[in-house]
Amino acid sequence: MEKFNKFLTVLKKYQFWVICGSVLVTTLVCWWMATRGLAGQFEKRKTKLEGDFRGVVVQPNHPNEGVIKAIHERRDLLKRGVYEAWEILYREQKEKNPLPEVLGPAFKRQFESLKPGEELSHINREIYLNFIEEHLPTLLEKVDVRRPAEETDEKRAGTGARHGMVSPERGGGMRVIGTAGEQEWIGTVDWNENDYQA
Repeated sequence: MEKFNKFLTVLKKYQFWVICGSVLVTTLVCWWMATRGLAGQFEKRKTKLEGDFRGVVVQPNHPNEGVIKAIHERRDLLKRGVYEAWEILYREQKEKNPLPEVLGPAFKRQFESLKPGEELSHINREIYLNFIEEHLPTLLEKVDVRRPAEETDEKRAGTGARHGMVSPERGGGMRVIGTAGEQEWIGTVDWNENDYQA
């Protein structure tokens, strides 16, 4: 009993250090048990995810080489068809719409050598501007623009204009650009200044 009393005396004297040591040991044991459980859960989840990933990568019904080859052949056939159609349209457009001789060989040379994103030289742009002003009226004749028929009062049929319809005299008729009788575009739209006042 004496030994036990001595032990209790020493324990009372150093109780702070004994409590600190027991708290430290208890904390370490709890931490070790918790991490061991988490590590097990982590490994289990990791194994499951890796298995799922492998299952997705290797599809059970993935197309075989024959199917892949057939898909590539159809794609190549479609590409050839699109290219041939483009080539035919390009050839027809080039034949039916050549550069006019008026523009000159220097313009034609630079125009045909242009790459995407490049521009004509300033001189060639001026040449084209001067040419296109005179060419637009003839271009409209080539494309056969549909114009409204000229009607006299006797030939007009029907009940006449109704509410909301615009008469040709007030700007409702079709305008043709580039003809000898071309009218100015000022006054084509009927503006009512009262609509725009606050």
